[in-house]
Amino acid sequence: MLAQLAAFLLGLLAGGMLVIAVVLVPFWSALPPADLRAWFARHAGRTGALMFPLGAAATAAAAAAWLADRARWPALAAGAAAGVVAVT
Repeated sequence: MLAQLAAFLLGLLAGGMLVIAVVLVPFWSALPPADLRAWFARHAGRTGALMFPLGAAATAAAAAAWLADRARWPALAAGAAAGVVAVT
């Protein structure tokens, strides 16, 4: 059950990152620097309010799955999720 929850949360995290890459990055690239800074000042909190808890939940679920099963794949998933959260 924990492994399925971890997979679900990691899928949501990956989907959120894909939306950022496909939708927001082209939008950001088209903005002049001053407008980009203004956009980030207004909206960065919303992105962080979604992505940071989602990343933390995915990391926690993957770590719990690893602790429950002591298998290699949940450990790899927990490490990867922690890396994504750290980089973000």
